[in-house]
Amino acid sequence: MVEIFGKTKKKHKLKMRRGNVTGISTIDNRFARIAVVGEDFDDMSLEGPCDHFKLALPRTDGSCLTFDEQSLKFLGGEITRDITAKRSILGGVEIEVALHAGGELYSWISKLQKYEGNEYPQELSEILLLGPKSSIILPKIDHLVIAVDHAAYPALTRWLDLLGEDEDVDIFLISDWDQNQEYFGKHWQRQNLKFNVISPDHSGETLLQAIQSVYLYPDHYIWFAGEATTLIKARKWLRTNSVVPKENMKIDGYWKEGIAGRSHHDPIDPNEPELG
Repeated sequence: MVEIFGKTKKKHKLKMRRGNVTGISTIDNRFARIAVVGEDFDDMSLEGPCDHFKLALPRTDGSCLTFDEQSLKFLGGEITRDITAKRSILGGVEIEVALHAGGELYSWISKLQKYEGNEYPQELSEILLLGPKSSIILPKIDHLVIAVDHAAYPALTRWLDLLGEDEDVDIFLISDWDQNQEYFGKHWQRQNLKFNVISPDHSGETLLQAIQSVYLYPDHYIWFAGEATTLIKARKWLRTNSVVPKENMKIDGYWKEGIAGRSHHDPIDPNEPELG
């Protein structure tokens, strides 16, 4: 185990898992929940709010997905995406993704949906999932500020599932969706969670003003995830002007406008990568 983000990070033995899609449900055509099962998931452990996989989508030519068993690297130029592990299910895992029209994930899911009520064809349903690599084990938290857009809603749900009733949590949803309350369901009514909805703004000014309105303590934890450019101003202000130590911040650029397949490990701001 190692310390990261002021928390214990438990490492897992990295494993490639081959599975088949057995069901898909969509929410307002914005999110898709996908059930994946297979023998490779029998030893899977989901312990933290940020557990995720590297998903390899089926090849467009219908050929079998392959990988090197030693390095665990994909061998066929697969299209991959980082995907949140939502929950364990019998014999597998449920993953959830935010849908963006025109993207590879959207196209794949649209093809699967044509077979709704019938068995999915093997060349469309078989996928590879690499991970999870590690789990962040949450300690006792008194104060937490979260800011996310739709791409991080599945991960936020895992956070809320794992957090208790004593933490003081300010949540900023960067969203123009009219079904946020329905999506988060029971969590919306929890007394210790304060949901705020702010308009998407790639300049980052709206998010910055929202964060500056929160009274921050040195023991606050910060978790942001969403469109990378949107997070830059708030991250810089937090790192240079707030009382929160940088070790208590985890700020992830899940995606970036105009860039397909961006890794959330890439610097949010290439001009200041050291801010992380």
